[in-house]
Amino acid sequence: MGAAAGESGIPLYDHAMRLHLASPDAPFHRDGCPLPDLADHPRSRDRSRDRSSAAPAVVAAYFADPSARPAGVVGALHTAGWHPDSGEGIAAVVGRADPARARRTGRWLVRHSADRCAVSVGLAVLGTVAKPADVPLIQTIGLLSHHFGPGAVRALVRLDPHALLWLADRVGGWGRVHAVEALCALADDPVIRRWLRRRAVVGDHLGRYYAGTVAVAAALHEVADDPDLADHLGTVLATMAEAENMGATLDRYEHAVPVLRAHLRQLAHRELTRARFDTASVIAAHLAAGGTRWPGDLAEGYAAVLARGTGVSRL
Repeated sequence: MGAAAGESGIPLYDHAMRLHLASPDAPFHRDGCPLPDLADHPRSRDRSRDRSSAAPAVVAAYFADPSARPAGVVGALHTAGWHPDSGEGIAAVVGRADPARARRTGRWLVRHSADRCAVSVGLAVLGTVAKPADVPLIQTIGLLSHHFGPGAVRALVRLDPHALLWLADRVGGWGRVHAVEALCALADDPVIRRWLRRRAVVGDHLGRYYAGTVAVAAALHEVADDPDLADHLGTVLATMAEAENMGATLDRYEHAVPVLRAHLRQLAHRELTRARFDTASVIAAHLAAGGTRWPGDLAEGYAAVLARGTGVSRL
C-alpha cells in the first residue's frame, strides 16, 4: 500500500466534484463507485458492517491533543473503520470539543481525505458543528450517496432542509431513499411538500420503500386532480402497486380509490405515451390481482386506457 492506508491518493471530494461537473443534474453512474480508495477497502475488511468501530475513541484522543492535526488522524480513522452507529459517539465527543476546531477538523476531513472512513467521520463531526457556509461541501460529498448519503442528509437537515432538495434530485439508489424519507418527515414545509408532490418518486426499484410514505406525507389525495402532477401521481401509484414486502402498497393506502379515479381522469385528457401506458399496465395488473376488493369501475377504467394504447404497447 505504500503510505499508510488513507493517507495518500485522490481526495474523495475531488472524485465527487469531477463526476458532478461531468453530469451536474443527474445521479452518478453506479453512484460514483468504485471509489478511488477501493484498494484500501476490500470487502473483507469493510468496517461499515462492523458495529464495533473505534472511531469515537480515535476522535476523542485527537481532540484531547491540542497539537494534533486532521491529516495526522486519517490513518488511525482508517484502521478504526466506520459504522453509522458511530455517529452518536462522535457527536458526544464533538460536543465537548472546541466548536471552531471541530468545524475545521470536519471540513478538512471531508474536503481533503482520500479515505472513506475518515470522510465519514468528518461528516459526522460537521453534522454537529457545521455552519451554513458548509452546505456546498456537504452537498458535494453527499453525491457519493452510497457511502456518504446518510451523513450528508443528517447534516443538511440540521443546517438547511431546502438544501437537501438539491441533493435529493441528484442521487439514486439508497442515497435517494435516505434523502426522500428525511424530506417526508419535513413535509409541513410548503417548499418541501411541493417537491414531494412533483418529483420525489422516480419509478426505480428502491422507490417502493418510500412511495407510500410520500403519498401520505405530501397529501397527494388533496391535489390528485392537479394536471401538473399527473405523471408523477401515476409513478407514485404504480410504484406502490409493486411495493409488496417493501413499503406501503395501494391496498394499505387510505385514499387509494379516489386517487386512482383522479389518475384515470387525468389519463383521459392526455396523449398515451409509452411511459403512461406502462404505468397504467402496472396499476391494472395490481387491481386484477386484488379481485373484488377494488371497485369495478377502476378495473374497467384502466382496461379502457390499455385498449387505447394497443399501438403504444408495441413500441
